[in-house]
Amino acid sequence: MARETPWTPEQFRHFAKTGEQPRGSATGRVTAHRIEFVVPGKPQPKQRARKGRGGRWYTPEETVAFEKRVAEHFKMVAGKHEPWTGDVLVGVTAYGAHHAADSSNIRKAVEDGLNKVAYRDDVQIVDGYDGKRPAGDEGPRTVIVVMKLEQGGRADG
Repeated sequence: MARETPWTPEQFRHFAKTGEQPRGSATGRVTAHRIEFVVPGKPQPKQRARKGRGGRWYTPEETVAFEKRVAEHFKMVAGKHEPWTGDVLVGVTAYGAHHAADSSNIRKAVEDGLNKVAYRDDVQIVDGYDGKRPAGDEGPRTVIVVMKLEQGGRADG
């Protein structure tokens, strides 16, 4: 009988970032589906909803446009994709984000952009990571990893 060994949050993040089985984890089949893609251009943090004329609330256009770009780039990479059910990990690395931009707000914009596209609902997100790095020679961009975890995020051993 196969023994299931849960991954630590650090091991989840290692697999999400590299696609490699984490050191110290059970050997055997990795039970996850992983899609990595890049959204070119300046990373955009999720902005707070604003109250417009007539008292109606709206999401700022910059946020809406970034979320739409995230969804479009995911579709280009994933092709015909049925939104996943079950546990999901979302990882975001923002290259060239403004120094005042909060990386967790960039991740929130990515998660909202992937909602109903990569997964059915963002309530499925059980783990993830976010970070900022200098843009470097490749220019500003957002590198995104979406991973569907199976069997409660465990590896068979």
